[in-house]
Amino acid sequence: MRLSLQRGAAVIAVIAALGAGSFPTATPAVADEAAARASLQAGDYPKAVQELQPLAEKGEASAQYLLAETYLGGHGGTTMEGLKWMTAAAEQGYAQAQARLGLLYATGKGVAIDNVQAYRWFSLAARLADPNTQKSLKSVSETNQRVIAKRLSPEDRAKADAAIIAWKPNGAVAALPAPPSSGTVGKLGEVIPGIRIQLAAMRSPEEAAQEWSHLQHALGDALAGLNLTVESVDLGTKGIYHRVQAGPFADKAAAAAKCTALKALNQDCLVVVRK
Repeated sequence: MRLSLQRGAAVIAVIAALGAGSFPTATPAVADEAAARASLQAGDYPKAVQELQPLAEKGEASAQYLLAETYLGGHGGTTMEGLKWMTAAAEQGYAQAQARLGLLYATGKGVAIDNVQAYRWFSLAARLADPNTQKSLKSVSETNQRVIAKRLSPEDRAKADAAIIAWKPNGAVAALPAPPSSGTVGKLGEVIPGIRIQLAAMRSPEEAAQEWSHLQHALGDALAGLNLTVESVDLGTKGIYHRVQAGPFADKAAAAAKCTALKALNQDCLVVVRK
């Protein structure tokens, strides 16, 4: 038991070395990124976001990483937006972002704990970190790779190794969150057929539409391809509520799987079937 506890403490210390809110020194790709780094160091996050956003959208991996760290640190964006940009940078082969994703998946910060993904990203970071200029990052990633490996079953290790071998840098810009949608708003008591997931219940149709826009912004790609349905019901003494639902789904299993994924992001969700 003592050995296990000591090992766990060491893992946390190693992982924490990559902690959120750190903005490592690097040679800026463009003058605007240098200005953004200066803004970050000065604590002027709104200005930094303004400078980083267009660079990130153009596909600058270092800007995507810095923007992601800013959002994950609670400055100006959502956790989902931070994950989106961190993943975009990591998929381009930016080692700092890959190590950070490994940290997020290993600890369940903003995502469900996924040791396969954690191992994959730590492994790629260890491989791609420059041994001369990123020696510490390479060492930390290699250590965390070994730590996470002990959590994997043989089957999961094989899956992770296959994903590492198949990985290739991707220069595509991350997809932006889906735009707000007015969707379908049912009349009071109307039954709208279909299989959907319910995410919230509001007191007015306007609040329901606003909540859907908020959820699209906060959850981003997790709601991609889903359309809004507002189901209005009279609950008697409790009043009238307008249920924010998304779908449609082909079957209950698909809807349940989506709910499981959303609950891992701390979003309430239940499956509804209407005939």
